[in-house]
Amino acid sequence: QTITLNGQQLEITESLDIQGLGQDFLTIDANSQSRVFRISGSATDVEMSGLTITSGLTAGVGGGIFHSGGTLMLTNVTVSGNSITGINNDV
Repeated sequence: QTITLNGQQLEITESLDIQGLGQDFLTIDANSQSRVFRISGSATDVEMSGLTITSGLTAGVGGGIFHSGGTLMLTNVTVSGNSITGINNDV
C-alpha cells in the first residue's frame, strides 16, 4: 500500500503512535511536493513503526521528517529518497 500526499505535509501536534503494516507493505510518499511529516510541540511524543517515508521535499530542513520538541522513536522505519533545497531559517 502507498499513501501519496497531495502537496500537504502531515502535521502532528499531539502525542501519537503510528503502527504501519511493515516497511515493505506501507509507504507514505510526498511525491516530491512537500515534506512528509512535521512534528511540533515540546510535549509531543511520537512513535512510528513498520513503514517507509519517502519523496519528501522542502526548503530548509527535514525533507522526510521535521521534528522539533518532544521525543521521536522510529522502529523498523525506512526514511529514504527525501530532499531539501536551500536554507530557510524560518522552517
